[in-house]
Amino acid sequence: MRDIKRSDEAVMDYPFRLLIIVIVLAIAIPSMLSALSYYRTRSAEEQLSQEANHIASAVQRVFVQGENASISIEVELPGDTEYMKIGGPLSDSVDCRAIYYKLQGESEDSILVSHGRKDIPMSSPDNTTLILRDGSHELYLVKRPVEFDFGEEYYIGIGFRR
Repeated sequence: MRDIKRSDEAVMDYPFRLLIIVIVLAIAIPSMLSALSYYRTRSAEEQLSQEANHIASAVQRVFVQGENASISIEVELPGDTEYMKIGGPLSDSVDCRAIYYKLQGESEDSILVSHGRKDIPMSSPDNTTLILRDGSHELYLVKRPVEFDFGEEYYIGIGFRR
């Protein structure tokens, strides 16, 4: 008799244990997914920031060299990059001296590229903003003389390496 009673209790206890496991998983899984999503976003933000700093560092290296100094660099932007905007039309605007970058669904960040107290103007070969999207890019940077008067002698031309 005693063995039958224990097996009856076990049969009744098993569904109750399963119910508790399901409830614990229902509470834990959304939290774990949220934490994973947060980690992925922060990781992508860090990678995008590092790539912007990599470009800024290359601009600074070329700027301190002589006229027509150049360098090629590779940039790898994460898959959820909305854009990275480098420089702009040469003018007094801060836009031609900054790198703006943004992940999808996040706020825009920027870096002002300077050497010492001097901000460094940057522009694409056709005097516009160079816009990068996600993926790999090989960039070519060259120090060029400014051919009109806007208060700077040189700028860094940035384009895609051919």
